[in-house]
Amino acid sequence: MNVPTGKTGEQLDLNDNKNLNIPAGYHKATGNELDGHTQPENPTYTTTPKTVNVFLVGDDVNDAVTVHYAVQDETGKPTANELSTDRINSKVGQTVTVNPSGKQPTFDGYTIVPNQATQQIVVTPDTHKQVTIYYTGDANSHVIVHLVDTNSGNTIATDKPEGHTGETLDLNDNSKVTIPDGYHRSDKNELPDGKQQSGNPTYTTKDQDVDVYITGNDITPNDANAVTVHHYLTGTTHPVHDDTKVGGRVGQTVKIDPQANGNAVTGYTPDADQTVQLRTLGTKPVSDVNIYYTPNASNNITIQYVDGSTGKVVGTTTPKGYYDNQVDLTNPSVVKAPKGYHLATANELPKGKQQPAVNPTYSNKDQTITIFVFGDYTGNGGTTGGSGVVVPTKTTDQPKASTPANPVVTAPATNDAAPQVQRRVMKKGEVVYSLKNIYLYKNKTFSKKERKAGYVSKPRVYRPMFVVIGHSYSKNGLLRYKVRDVNHLTKNRHLVGYITANFDYVRPVYYQGKHQTITVINPRGVNGYKRKDLTGHSVKYKQGTVLHVSKVVHHNLTTRYVLTNGQYITANRKLVMTGKKKMPRTIRLKRTINRYKDANFTHKNKKRIQRGTKLKVLGYDYSHANSVSKHGMLRYRVAGGYVTGNSKFVKVHY
Repeated sequence: MNVPTGKTGEQLDLNDNKNLNIPAGYHKATGNELDGHTQPENPTYTTTPKTVNVFLVGDDVNDAVTVHYAVQDETGKPTANELSTDRINSKVGQTVTVNPSGKQPTFDGYTIVPNQATQQIVVTPDTHKQVTIYYTGDANSHVIVHLVDTNSGNTIATDKPEGHTGETLDLNDNSKVTIPDGYHRSDKNELPDGKQQSGNPTYTTKDQDVDVYITGNDITPNDANAVTVHHYLTGTTHPVHDDTKVGGRVGQTVKIDPQANGNAVTGYTPDADQTVQLRTLGTKPVSDVNIYYTPNASNNITIQYVDGSTGKVVGTTTPKGYYDNQVDLTNPSVVKAPKGYHLATANELPKGKQQPAVNPTYSNKDQTITIFVFGDYTGNGGTTGGSGVVVPTKTTDQPKASTPANPVVTAPATNDAAPQVQRRVMKKGEVVYSLKNIYLYKNKTFSKKERKAGYVSKPRVYRPMFVVIGHSYSKNGLLRYKVRDVNHLTKNRHLVGYITANFDYVRPVYYQGKHQTITVINPRGVNGYKRKDLTGHSVKYKQGTVLHVSKVVHHNLTTRYVLTNGQYITANRKLVMTGKKKMPRTIRLKRTINRYKDANFTHKNKKRIQRGTKLKVLGYDYSHANSVSKHGMLRYRVAGGYVTGNSKFVKVHY
């Protein structure tokens, strides 16, 4: 309020600011600023007091209030992240109210902090007030972290760490990004060429994919999670070499190739039907790998027979055997004095000499074993010998075999053509089958007149089987199996007699070791069971099915394979074989042929199949399955019957 002075009758000029003394920051309202009001006329001084209202308006103040929309973290601590600003212009004298609980701008992924105080700012000419309204980022998991193995290039895990919109994710923070067991964040030397670790991402409302490269920790051969490789004699768990261990890195897939140089064992050859086995290394032990070997044939042991009276070599033999097996010097079929000599007794040995006390073992070095002999005594009181070298002829314990009229079997007379090296003596109750032509004899010393039955060699699925019921030796020391014929569909079933134990002629029917994969070869397939005694039939696997094995178990004197699905199947070599066997898929006829209703070709279909026809193969079989005198011919099972497997007539496609 202002009280200007003047004289009675004088008019006061309200347009003269000197008379009004307008406060700083204001000016006299004009025009639209009056907002419906009217400025008074110039008054005249009288003796009576008079009040005149002059309407003023505050001057404009730019950026009187600046509102910052900022972010605070989930703990309530302000951050440097500012979402937006709002600049409010006003006039002097006005009050600007900032109410965070009122209508405020919204930001995607953020929520305004509740219960923030309302502020009222009275504007003065110098007012430039800064006000902050806080928001918090919403909970967010839109950052998808892919954990990439530098060894394989594969994503082995993904992680979606929790955060808040606007927050920066520290990819090196183990509490945020979980690295799988056995791995670590890759350093720059471990990163693939041209790759680098991702920068730290900021959470937004949209999905973001980032890669974090990880490298498996080293696994040394001495670590428990390295791959253990067993080197076994074929068909057994007898080691032929110390176990080897293969290391690498966690996540790495290592290849174990039975045929590789690194798995070579001196004196042995890896079985050819074994395939490369893969193992992916982890933090826990992986399944072992079994490699099976067959000993190499050896004949580098020379037995020299030395005349004890003259010191001269009167004969030599080189018995055949297998690496790492022994030559049995007590076996009369192996050590046999030359004609006219006998093995020297203790009284006949040269002074200071003795016969070998230890059986020699085949190795990769040549060996010469000395056996002392002494000439036989003659009727005139002298001895033979002393007159030069006598070389013995190779003998057997019986006459050479001839082919009987029925059955027709061509085989050595004794099935003992070479000195035996017995891999493993079969136990009573175990089952063997024959690989080549053999005979069943009445007695343990074989001769032609002692034969009870003959068995021709057969395709694997129809090989004759025998249960071992005893053991014996021939008069020359050769091992024999006393067996019972268990080929129930042949005329020889239930016969009891003796057969050779020569490993080249008879082998165990049941696999003993574990194999990763097996293939069904029986034309009628095999059954899967719920229990190892093969009860609880579950499913039938047809010929050609490749099955995966987790382990091998024993049931009495037989073995079963446990599949990875938990089912049990037989480990009979006539029904399954190790590895993956290629099955014929189709055949194309080279000539016009007939189709028959059975594998023996006894019932011919009327219509012939023309040359060039392509047929789908459903399986394969052999003729004369239960014959002991006929080997059997390959047949392919096709729609409507069987056709020949003779390569002159058909071309096979696998």
